[in-house]
Amino acid sequence: ELGKSVPEDVSVVGFDNRDIAQFTMPPLTTFHLPMFEMGVMAVELLSDMAGGLTSNHDQLKVECRLVARSSA
Repeated sequence: ELGKSVPEDVSVVGFDNRDIAQFTMPPLTTFHLPMFEMGVMAVELLSDMAGGLTSNHDQLKVECRLVARSSA
């Protein structure tokens, strides 16, 4: 609609690496979220809290992996 082309005029990056991203035109560059790892960390934290343990972590970090495709 604006006369812009991806990736020539503008780069587009998605998040969560959904399956559909590989089938868009052009295929969408995304970041992969490690959902299983995030779930494991959440369960461990809740288990510790239920057991009376305290955590000094304000933030827990997981590494997101770039899935480079043609949109960026």
